[in-house]
Amino acid sequence: MLDEKDIQVISQLLNQQLSQQLSQQKKEIMEELRGEMDTRFAQQKKDIMHEVNLLMESYFDPKFNALADGLELLKEKCVSREDLEETTDRIDVLEAVVKVHSREIEKLKKSNHIA
Repeated sequence: MLDEKDIQVISQLLNQQLSQQLSQQKKEIMEELRGEMDTRFAQQKKDIMHEVNLLMESYFDPKFNALADGLELLKEKCVSREDLEETTDRIDVLEAVVKVHSREIEKLKKSNHIA
């Protein structure tokens, strides 16, 4: 027959075994929860980033498109470098002709004594 000491030893062994089993189960549950939480957080982060990208696109795209349209209008209104160089060359020629004509007019005035 079992005496009280034997029952206490058996009780302690059972408590230790139960404690170890509970500790192992707790560890397994915590690891499972950690993995599940990591998965959920990763998905949530992915969802949030997708939403942020959509918001940024809806906010910035119209502004960039308007800016591009404005730049295109400015580009259309601007004189090309080639046209500007051609115009500058023509102005240089016209200025030279005006100087020549001004001198000739002065010579004619002097020769006709018109002052």
